[in-house]
Amino acid sequence: MKKESYSFLYYIVLTERALFLKDELEHRLENQGHLLDNTGKTPEQTLDQLAAELERFLLRQNTESAG
Repeated sequence: MKKESYSFLYYIVLTERALFLKDELEHRLENQGHLLDNTGKTPEQTLDQLAAELERFLLRQNTESAG
């Protein structure tokens, strides 16, 4: 197998795996409402969206004592 065709096949497998894992992440109940979709957005657009929805992505500190 030529090096070029191996590289192409390798990237296809990596892409398929990444899409599978993305799908798994998006469909888990515990992730609903906590993921930011940045598909097709520039970094600036993503940062603007994060700033507009900042409260949604902040971690909440548990105020109850663990003792």
